[in-house]
Amino acid sequence: MLFMESEGSEYASIRALAGTDDGITPFEPSQHAAMGLATLASEGGAIDEADAICRAWLGLDGIAPRVRDRDARLARALHLLQASIDQPVRLQSLADTLHVSSSWLSHRFVEETGVPLRRYVVWMRLRRAVEAVLQGASWTEAAHAVGFSDSAHLSRSFRDNFGIAPSSLVGRRDQISVCFDKG
Repeated sequence: MLFMESEGSEYASIRALAGTDDGITPFEPSQHAAMGLATLASEGGAIDEADAICRAWLGLDGIAPRVRDRDARLARALHLLQASIDQPVRLQSLADTLHVSSSWLSHRFVEETGVPLRRYVVWMRLRRAVEAVLQGASWTEAAHAVGFSDSAHLSRSFRDNFGIAPSSLVGRRDQISVCFDKG
């Protein structure tokens, strides 16, 4: 499975290549990519090798990152969300802060990010929680730091989004790669 943040340049490139706005795009690997990944899975190899195969398979190896033209109000909304992700988020409050209607914000948010506001907030919280754990925090500390009520809430949300328990990341580091694009 490949999960991509809608803010990343890779997502913008794949979205343009796929010609879809729903955020869900099936990609069948080429025979070369499938064989390369199968070889890595059976014989072992570096994450960088798998990354290179996947980037080539998805058509990202020869594409310059795309720059998005984003409405300034939506850019501000994204900035506000990132700055206060540990606080409760209400669509109406955010819309009021931006001096826009909640329906405009809801529509534009989905149009720009590919997901509704609530789902985006959960995604950001999960990402920040994983970052905190990778930096040494416990799952409980990470849950509280990003606005989940407790570690059980974090665990349920993580499982709902990724299909695995968050503790699987710790026990299977050799099989799972977590990469965050800071660009």
